[in-house]
Amino acid sequence: MASPVDQPEAITSSPSLSATSHAPATSHVLPSTSHAPPATYPALPSTSALSAPHVPDHFVLIKKAGAGQNGHVFYCIPAITVSSLFPPHQEPVTAEQVIGSQELRASLRRSIVAVKTTKIGSKQDFDQAANEIYWTSELAQDARNAGLLKHFPVLLSIGLNDFAFNRHWMSMTAIEGCTLEKFMEAAEGRDGGVPAEFVLHVSVQLTEAMSFLFNHEILHGDLHFGNIMLNAFEATMGFPNIMIIDFGAAERFNSKALNKEKDWETADVWKILFSLARLVPYQCEVIAEEWVDFCKSIVEARDGETPLEEMKDQLSCFATNAIETSSDETKKTVKSLVVKAANAAGTLISDIEVMEAVHNFMNCHQGYHAL
Repeated sequence: MASPVDQPEAITSSPSLSATSHAPATSHVLPSTSHAPPATYPALPSTSALSAPHVPDHFVLIKKAGAGQNGHVFYCIPAITVSSLFPPHQEPVTAEQVIGSQELRASLRRSIVAVKTTKIGSKQDFDQAANEIYWTSELAQDARNAGLLKHFPVLLSIGLNDFAFNRHWMSMTAIEGCTLEKFMEAAEGRDGGVPAEFVLHVSVQLTEAMSFLFNHEILHGDLHFGNIMLNAFEATMGFPNIMIIDFGAAERFNSKALNKEKDWETADVWKILFSLARLVPYQCEVIAEEWVDFCKSIVEARDGETPLEEMKDQLSCFATNAIETSSDETKKTVKSLVVKAANAAGTLISDIEVMEAVHNFMNCHQGYHAL
């Protein structure tokens, strides 16, 4: 089990996840996707201009989004999307024409996915990737029904790639933004600190998401600042939605031992919120009463074993009004911090980066005119 501070139905369309198999690379599309490449899409030749290490060939690489202990994440566009928008042998299309076409730009951006691949070779890495695929798929429908899909990644397609090295990949909905860790780094030492309303917003959304997991008897297994994303372009009441990522260590708790780990993970939630709250200036005049109530609740929860579901309801009661009535200036401040942190981390995607990726793809494949 990962640090305490970080079966239902299988995926019927997935390949065998046995780490001892030596089948050729394959890919499988899950029913919920509209952008994933079909299983029969032919492999494309790898080129240094097109691919980074371990990116499946039927994705067009935009850039690397990040890396963790067991894998890499890349922003990509399915090659079939590029082929459908720019059919081979058509009249030449210039970069200026594409950038100048709002419709083409929007189509390309809507197609961006996050592709996560395992690092080279260990069985542990492969098993963790298989576990993440399972739980990401398992969560989707229930989260959608509960109206909480914004808090979890959506699995689009999976595949076995370079299988002799136990390398596995999955494509998911892409999120542009930053981790809570990077946000706190950007906000550290800032004059004015972090708005209290934002901390209340994160508290409500994080307890909402974690309560959902606990109600479904699921432990995330690796909850920390680096596995909580802030979405730069999707918001609720003007504040960025959070998304919990990386379910490679997730498991179901159904024994006394795992129930104890549930208590540890609950403690992680309070530690995260307590650390975030410390970035709020001591003099918090705008929502003084709600902020005092919040700080008391967090300290009590951190020092005890307050059930997460109970705290979620308490937070919603006294935090919602402060969040709803926060000023536009406060929301702009938070948005600028998220964008600043995302720019520093390289997790925002420009139109130029998208076009460079398409340019490389079309130049590296026969039948295409150069952009």
